[in-house]
Amino acid sequence: MKYRKIAVTGGIGSGKSLFCKILKELGYVVLNADEIAKQLMKNDLTIRENLVAAFGDDAFTDGTLNKPYLAKIVFNNPDNLKLINSIVHPATITHSKNLIEEYLKNNTIVFYEAALIFEADMTNLFDYIVLITAPEELRIQRILTRDVITADSVQARIKNQMDELIKMSKADYIVNNIGTIEELKVEAGTLVTKILRE
Repeated sequence: MKYRKIAVTGGIGSGKSLFCKILKELGYVVLNADEIAKQLMKNDLTIRENLVAAFGDDAFTDGTLNKPYLAKIVFNNPDNLKLINSIVHPATITHSKNLIEEYLKNNTIVFYEAALIFEADMTNLFDYIVLITAPEELRIQRILTRDVITADSVQARIKNQMDELIKMSKADYIVNNIGTIEELKVEAGTLVTKILRE
């Protein structure tokens, strides 16, 4: 039996989380890199110590990760973004590999949602890379509708991510998420069927 490890990636506002929610509703295992990283930042003492050393005591408040503080100093500063990634990514990748292998013991296909598949050099961990994409204007509008954030902040985050055209050249499958949720559900079902047939 062929076991498949599928990464789902996409820039901020692309709809990758919605796509992965649909996959979960279809009954598939979907792991989330952000959730894994958050758990590690919460529970891994070495990571916590390194974050405090890099970003100060305010990185944690009463033992809890201070996400607004970190977001403010990371997303508007490429150097800080690289630094936090260098602290968190290696452990996240190792833990993710172990989790994927564990789930593959009872599942023929496991999906893994992560914004930085290409940037974190994780492509070799997967059989296929699925890119969820949308025009930048639409992505910005989605974020402004969803979050309490300025357009400038959204554009700064997009600027810190890999160019969409480069991602498209590296992906195995591209889902252009410009329609309704129902249309995205159809895309998800079609994509899974195609992958399972290969």
